[in-house]
Parts: sequence; C-alpha cells; structure tokens
Amino acid sequence: MFFEALWEGIRRAWAYAPLPWPLLAFILIGFVWLWIEYQTTRLARALPFWRRPVPLFPEISLLFGWVIRICRGLLIAWAILFIVLAANFWAVKQVPDYSPAADRFFTGAGRVWRRGYVFLTDRLPAKTPDWLLPPALEEADIKM
Repeated sequence: MFFEALWEGIRRAWAYAPLPWPLLAFILIGFVWLWIEYQTTRLARALPFWRRPVPLFPEISLLFGWVIRICRGLLIAWAILFIVLAANFWAVKQVPDYSPAADRFFTGAGRVWRRGYVFLTDRLPAKTPDWLLPPALEEADIKM
C-alpha cells in the first residue's frame, strides 16, 4: 500500500507539473550559443593583430546568459514543486489527519504551474510531439 500510494502521488504530481521541456531547450540553445561564441573568440585571439579577447556579439551572449539563469531558477522551482506535490498526494492517502487546507494549497500551486505550462505549449506548432504536451488531468483533479 505504501509504494502504491507513492507511485500514485508521483503520477498525479507529473500530471500537475510535467517536466518543462521548453526550459531545457532554452538552456541548451543558450549553452550552444555561448560555446560557439567562445570558440570564435578563441580562434580570433590566435590571430597576431587581435588584442582584446571580447565576444563578437556581447549583447546576445549576455542575453543568453540571463536566459540560462532564469530557466535554471524555474527548473529548480519545478523540482521543488514536483517533490512537494508528490509528497502531498502521498500524504492525502497515507496520513489519517492530513490537513485539507494544505492539500488545497499545494494542489492550487500545481494548477498554477500547469496553466503556465499549457500556456507555453499552446504556442507551439501544430505538429508538436505528444511528449512535449502536458498529460491530461482527470475530471476530479480539474475541479477547484
């Protein structure tokens, strides 16, 4: 019973807070840009007339640096929310005197995250793979 409730909590937490794949894509694109920028400046510094090792496009590199930082913070927030949601759903089934107010609070936080994720994925092209789209919620979970 313990592991079944734990697995059910993880499954429901995944439905409320799916892994934010677009954030991982933004981080990857940012790292690729910074690597290309590093390689081009490294090659340019090897030239005899090059005096200053500065990026070729410093504004773009600065922007991607901030994109990586913001996405990293959001991924950390997602990980904390996912763990808390899974623990909340487990506690609802396993702990006899678990507070309904805590359950409503954590479930509401999961709904807010899910709405943001659905908002982002609705802007993806029509031929988006299914693994990028959020999983469906059960009718009982949708009701507030």
